[in-house]
Amino acid sequence: MSATDQELYSQALQLQGAGHILEAIKFWNEFLKNNPRSFEARNNLGLAYYANDQIPQAISEFETALSIEPNDGVVKNNLRNALQFQATLDADNHEYDEAINKLNRATELSNAKDKEKLGFQIEMLQDQIFMEAKNVNTLEAYEDFLERFPDSPGNSDEARAKIKELKAESGAPAMPDPLTAADPVSSEPVMETMPEQLTAVDPAMPDMMAEEIPALSDLMAAEEPELTEPEPVMEPEPIPAMPDAMAASEPAPAAPVVPEPMTSPGPAPAPVIEKQKWVVVTTKSSPLLIRDRPSREGKILSKAPKGSKYPHVKEEKEWFQIEYGKNKKGWVSRKFSKVME
Repeated sequence: MSATDQELYSQALQLQGAGHILEAIKFWNEFLKNNPRSFEARNNLGLAYYANDQIPQAISEFETALSIEPNDGVVKNNLRNALQFQATLDADNHEYDEAINKLNRATELSNAKDKEKLGFQIEMLQDQIFMEAKNVNTLEAYEDFLERFPDSPGNSDEARAKIKELKAESGAPAMPDPLTAADPVSSEPVMETMPEQLTAVDPAMPDMMAEEIPALSDLMAAEEPELTEPEPVMEPEPIPAMPDAMAASEPAPAAPVVPEPMTSPGPAPAPVIEKQKWVVVTTKSSPLLIRDRPSREGKILSKAPKGSKYPHVKEEKEWFQIEYGKNKKGWVSRKFSKVME
């Protein structure tokens, strides 16, 4: 790796760690022009896209990284969790087929225990799709469902019964069951799951991987997971000063407070009325969860749509308390919101 590329990597990592995500994305893409097979850079670019709510782009980078280093556990976990989060967004938008596709891919990357959980989530989405077919209640709707999901527990059998019932009512001849009429299916799986054994990064290369994306367990309650800082790629050398557009502005030092001379008390000043502050949701597409306490473990009270604005009540560390309804208060992550006056 050339000195220029090492400098690009180091700057990208520093920007990402400092939260300058858009600048970090530019640096990662510049680095990858000369190093397209750096799976570490692909992984870190995926994390940057993920932090910027560009989940499809994040998935693409994780997939590329995994194709370069198929047995890397960090990349595999990041890809699986990004797929699950995108499936959550798809399900919220009633794009159930897209959600199922994402969960099927996540299943290929999961262990036996997680496969069982994902399988249950897929069945729930199939239930939703079958409910739509029942609302339409036509022969075509049931046949379409059965063609796509011939083995959906409970739903497929009910679809077959509905097809027979509707054909009997219309006098149409019964069609053979697609399961019995189909040619024998090979016992070989269509796509094998990724190997469970993990291999270490080439010892000749320094450890350049960022931390994993936190696991997402609740399909129907999306939360923007917090990403941990990427680890440094090498012994850090002095980073040259960024251009003004890249560097974070430093707040001006506060002027020293000079005490006022003592005077005789006069009339009390009029009370100062504070201007109302507002909390604006800044997510790219998905809604932001409102919780009952300033913690990711807090109970979900509601969802705040992208761009929505709420009265600011107070703040605590990484959380804002808002008033989202009459006499209703809750907490939102300040990572995906900002205060405005």
